Formats: sequence, structure tokens, C-alpha cells
Amino acid sequence: MFDGYYDKNFKLVNFKKKNFYPGDLVTLKRKKLNVIGRENDFLKKGGEEISLNKIEDIFMKNKDIIEVQCYPVLSKFWGEDIICKFVSKKSAKNIENQLKKLALKYLSLIEIPCKYIKVNKIHRTISGKKIRRIIHNERVK
Repeated sequence: MFDGYYDKNFKLVNFKKKNFYPGDLVTLKRKKLNVIGRENDFLKKGGEEISLNKIEDIFMKNKDIIEVQCYPVLSKFWGEDIICKFVSKKSAKNIENQLKKLALKYLSLIEIPCKYIKVNKIHRTISGKKIRRIIHNERVK
């Protein structure tokens, strides 16, 4: 365990003296802290908390998928919904239908993305993390 984080002025923020919210999602079991993801790796759809990483992992089971990115979009009905962008092998055919079949087999109905988009690459931050926040402001009807 560590004592804290450095703030923007490079001063140590001590957990024992001050609350700090880094955006990490964690569980605490038997005095063991487990980081399970970042806050923006989850969304609430119809009141249900959904893991975007879980959906991406399921879609990666398809041998023709190179990379997947699921991200939240605003929805008038659900509050938030899911869009799935994917990069597939050039020889791959009918990938969107294959992803829909995987979704029906492994996901609950509320976890199934509303839209699938084939792209050439998944955008990442300089540290290599998938960018989800930029596209969070899109809206689904």
C-alpha cells in the first residue's frame, strides 16, 4: 500500500489526512484492495451498472476481431447506451452480425450495444489507454 498521491503542485496528498478521489474503482475484501477498473470503464443503463471491458472481452472471442472499443453515449430512454467500434481483419465478412450473435449468447439484453461501427483504428491516449470520454457526448435516439 502507499501513503497517497502527489497533487498538481507536487505535494503529497496523504490519505490519512485528506480524502482523494482518483477515479479508480476498487473492492476491499479481507483487507486486500483490488483495482477493478476506472470509473469511465463502467456506465449506468436503465439503472444497471455495466462493464464496458466485459463486453469488449466477449467480442474479442471472435477470431476476425483485431480490437474493440465500447463507449457510453447519451440516450433519451436509457440515460446511457453503448456503442461498439471494432477493427477487423480485412478478409472478415459479416462481422457486425457475428458480434450481435456473441452479444445475444453471452450478454444480458441491457448489456447489448445499440450500434456497431467498423473503424480502421481505435483511438488511444499517449499512455495507450482507450479514449472513451471524447465520444461520451454523442447522443442516441
